[in-house]
Amino acid sequence: MDENFVKLDARLGALELLVRNLYAHRFAGQADPLGAAEQAVADIERLAKRIVVAGPEPVVNDMLASEAEQFLIAMFDEIVEIVREISDPQSTQEFERSNLPGKSRKTTECPPFQRHSPKLRRTG
Repeated sequence: MDENFVKLDARLGALELLVRNLYAHRFAGQADPLGAAEQAVADIERLAKRIVVAGPEPVVNDMLASEAEQFLIAMFDEIVEIVREISDPQSTQEFERSNLPGKSRKTTECPPFQRHSPKLRRTG
């Protein structure tokens, strides 16, 4: 694997985490955090359909626009889940106390900000 590609992937992942964090905390500070986050998803779904990539290859342009649309929608769906965890710590605490086998534990102190890119996925 190319070292420059690994560095680029790490930098892109860090920026994605930063954007998710910033949006989640922006919504968490509002009167209706979950409603604001869900409204942002609806807005992004509407706006992402209008993404246009200009270039010499129409097929590549369409593919890139579709990738960007899918990525933005998935990222804002994840932001809604983060806001849900932040704004409802009681349900997270109940889940942690349940000790169900095979279930991962989540905490409100450090919500999982995993990167789910349609093109580049991390393992581990």
